[in-house]
Amino acid sequence: MINYVTKIGLIALVSALCFGCAEPEQTSAPEPSGQTAPIPRAEPPEGLDPAARAQWLIEAAHAAYSESEAAGHAWVSARRALEGANAAVDQADFAAAGEQGEKALRLAEASLAQARTEEDAWQDRFPKPRPQ
Repeated sequence: MINYVTKIGLIALVSALCFGCAEPEQTSAPEPSGQTAPIPRAEPPEGLDPAARAQWLIEAAHAAYSESEAAGHAWVSARRALEGANAAVDQADFAAAGEQGEKALRLAEASLAQARTEEDAWQDRFPKPRPQ
């Protein structure tokens, strides 16, 4: 049976190893390795009727989603919003189709922004060699 002093010694040794070997906490965010251009936000033309506006948004969302899919960063939420917009058009609910189309477009644009950011950002997640 391990006596009380030995238990305290083991706890002190483990604590010293854990806290003494830890990396110092980083106080600021790491600098991005490269600046990416912002994604231009697509807006439907003014004066469209609800059906034409919904159709424009759905087409723009589909194009953005296809581009994000090709980049390997398509989001399921964008696809579901696009499916919801198409279903609303099938039911002739153009107000809901426009809302879902706009949501799908914004989500697809955000996934494209993520894809462009991740082109270089993934390299910042690897451990860097320590200077000697």
